[in-house]
Amino acid sequence: MTFLNFNSMNMMNTNMLGGFGMTGLGMNGFGGGLFTNCFGDFEYDKMAGFAVANSLFSVGVQAFQSVRSQKEPEVDYKQEINDIDTQIDEQLEKLPGATENDYYTYQVESKYDDAISTADKNIENARASIAEYENTINTLGAKKESEMTAAEKSQFEEAKKKKAELEESIEEGGKLYEALKEAEDAKTQRQEEINEIIDNIDKLFDKKDKIQNSMDMQTLKDADGNRLTRARKECMTENYDENNPASKADIRRAFNEFIKAKDKNEKRTAADKILEMYDSNPKLEDKYSNEVKIIKNWIEENP
Repeated sequence: MTFLNFNSMNMMNTNMLGGFGMTGLGMNGFGGGLFTNCFGDFEYDKMAGFAVANSLFSVGVQAFQSVRSQKEPEVDYKQEINDIDTQIDEQLEKLPGATENDYYTYQVESKYDDAISTADKNIENARASIAEYENTINTLGAKKESEMTAAEKSQFEEAKKKKAELEESIEEGGKLYEALKEAEDAKTQRQEEINEIIDNIDKLFDKKDKIQNSMDMQTLKDADGNRLTRARKECMTENYDENNPASKADIRRAFNEFIKAKDKNEKRTAADKILEMYDSNPKLEDKYSNEVKIIKNWIEENP
């Protein structure tokens, strides 16, 4: 058996009592204290028990604080949806005139087709000019050089020069050829940008739908009460109308059944019963209008 010496016990007593502002309590006279008897002697069993209790209390507080710190923060669904709406608007700005209802049909702006049309027209005009120069060259070239006038010789040489320049301009690497290619590439690039923007908006709407669904489910969970405030499951088999209006407990049970439903058929049964209950009692309209709107949206999206 191991014994604590007086000095170590005295130090432990002083440290513990000092932490509680009670150092020296019961140490003078025979009045007794927290850890002394009526004669002023230390009762070490009390002291040890207090130390263990204090230690356990500290561990409990630390465990509580740890669990509390690990608790997931509440999700602000409305803020998340607002953030996504902002991102959607930023993407729509890149498609002038587009809205959330028609962005997916957006076409490349007309200026890109106009640029291609202009480049095509320039090449057509060049080919027409080449044909005219070719005709001039053939006509004047049919004459002997000695029979040509100075003006004809000049016209002949000019025709050959212009024809060669235009032929070069419409061939790969030429000015007119490259202008057309640049216009076509610009349209292709813009189309790729549009496709990417549309894809981004689609993904943002998908993300928004998921968050909206989570928010809707949370709204329904908040409205379904608890075991003590819900009616029994048997209420789901009753018929409700103005002669047999549903209570808050009834519709809470219906919300709970909708949340717990494992497939679409079960959800539809619960959804129909919610609407029946809602219509049977005007008092429910004031309290559960938002929840019923969620149910109606679900029915519309799941015919």
